[in-house]
Amino acid sequence: MLDIALLRKDTQAVAARLKDRGYTLDLDGFNSLESRRKSVQTETETLQARRNALAKQIGMLKAKGEDASAVLAESQMNEDDPNEIDQSLNLYNPEIKPPYSADFLARFRTAQIARIRRRTAWVKQVLEDLKKKGGKEMERGFITHRTMAEPRFLDGTIDPNDRKVGWCWLGDPETVNNGPISLARFSTLRSWLSQWSIDDTNIDAERDVQSVTVPLLAVENSADDSVPQPHTKRVFDRAASKDKRMIVVQGANHYYVGQPEKLKEACDVTINWLRERSFIE
Repeated sequence: MLDIALLRKDTQAVAARLKDRGYTLDLDGFNSLESRRKSVQTETETLQARRNALAKQIGMLKAKGEDASAVLAESQMNEDDPNEIDQSLNLYNPEIKPPYSADFLARFRTAQIARIRRRTAWVKQVLEDLKKKGGKEMERGFITHRTMAEPRFLDGTIDPNDRKVGWCWLGDPETVNNGPISLARFSTLRSWLSQWSIDDTNIDAERDVQSVTVPLLAVENSADDSVPQPHTKRVFDRAASKDKRMIVVQGANHYYVGQPEKLKEACDVTINWLRERSFIE
């Protein structure tokens, strides 16, 4: 039996001994397999380290009461093939039913963030490749499949409000997730970095609103089927404005679809608030 450690350490010597015994070792084949093994091992260690780091990050975000979610489906394994899905993390897998366990949600969020970062790394590589080419091609558009995968839409116990469970502001979440039109479905390289890359975007509502000092009116819809229920209040609480007011339109969905009376209520409140401050006549 060959000692694999010895074979890796001194391949030429082992090959010579085998030849003396009438066996020719395929050195090119062995070296190719060994190179591939090292590459897979390195990638595996990198992914494990990333998973541990993301798990730690998720814990820190939850401890601070911050939202660690994104809309991208974490189950998408191959960005070029929408059929290649990790069913163990597929929200729309019939075998995975709400309410979701804490363990499933933790794995889901970790994989979700990892997918975003993989997509971001690809975007940066394409930008770098275009730069190295030195041509006139400055941008590129691309498709990202399955971008409507938010557990809240299927599990009413997550950030509970009056929303319709199994629904979102664009319709049936599964249909939207698999369809041609959704958030982040089409992006340019730089628009991805600006809006969807959690490490590169300049957007942070809870941070940025701390510099807002003008009068502020925050409107929450109690049946909002898009914005997580805690968000409006969190932004409102962090605003530096001394003159600020928050209202809740009971029963209103995100776009007031089929709710003309709720839309009128929100408009009336806004108009009266503006008049009280002489912003309009």
